Amino acid sequence: MNPIKLFLKSIWQYKVKQRPVVLSHEVNQKCNLKCDYCDYWRKDNTEETMNTSQIKNLLDEASDFGITLYNMWAAEPLLRKDIDEILEHAHKKQLMTSMVTNGTLLKQKTSQLKHLDYLSVSLDGIQSNIETRGVKPQKIIKGIKEAKKKNIMTSINCVITQKNLDELTDLVKLADELDIIISFEPVYKNKEIDNETWSKTGIKNNKKHKNAINKLIEMKEQGYPIINSKTYLKMIKNPYEIKECSQNDMILHITANGEIKKCRAQNQVIGEYKKGLKNQWKETINKRKQITEECQGCPFFGYVESNLIRKLKIEPIINATKYI
Repeated sequence: MNPIKLFLKSIWQYKVKQRPVVLSHEVNQKCNLKCDYCDYWRKDNTEETMNTSQIKNLLDEASDFGITLYNMWAAEPLLRKDIDEILEHAHKKQLMTSMVTNGTLLKQKTSQLKHLDYLSVSLDGIQSNIETRGVKPQKIIKGIKEAKKKNIMTSINCVITQKNLDELTDLVKLADELDIIISFEPVYKNKEIDNETWSKTGIKNNKKHKNAINKLIEMKEQGYPIINSKTYLKMIKNPYEIKECSQNDMILHITANGEIKKCRAQNQVIGEYKKGLKNQWKETINKRKQITEECQGCPFFGYVESNLIRKLKIEPIINATKYI
């Protein structure tokens, strides 16, 4: 797939047709971890997950709708046995493919990822990763090295909490040593997370936090492989004051059972894929507008950066072109 051709198609899709570019798919409701700040394992996920055939139909329709990137995540995609078949079908439909994984199964399952273009592996630090995710980082690193052997473009994604502020620079240096890239985003308080847990993980907006972000900005300026734009990094010094939302999002969010949601933050169901992506996109315009107007904001990397690009902010656009 020609990345330049896909980029131009994405511009046409979003700017001219005013449709989303990315299909963000919660491909699985199950997870093998119980991360402190995550809400997925806390949910009563008893609804039926889309099967292989249904997902292929979804990809067919997404391609016809003009989607250019298929991103599978949540809760842990590598728990599915049909990942390779899904990714292969996405490639057949000329979609770029990406995945977000906690990395625990990565070493033994990289053989299923030959049709994966981009891999994001969650890692929050060294000691703090054991505390918040319950996994030793060495296990994750082995998986990353295995993915590198398969020539999969790989990154680390770190969720910034009050617990790992002292380890952010170490993670950047680790990414540099592994010859991969790294992204950061602040922890977000989902409704299912209790106040006691949040008091230990939520960012306090204190001097320590701001100093940690300043150091990331400094390292990016020095050429370390940080994906985030400097504009975004400056914004997350005050992460819970960010409001970058649009009713015509670049990202179309679909749950494991086929529901369409405006976004992962508001978590409101606005439709279902079985009724047709094109029809649902038209029919939900007023609901999406309402949710946008009522939104209190979120610091999610993908949403904020894409909206900065939508608003033609120069530095985020230039930064994004480095990773196409």
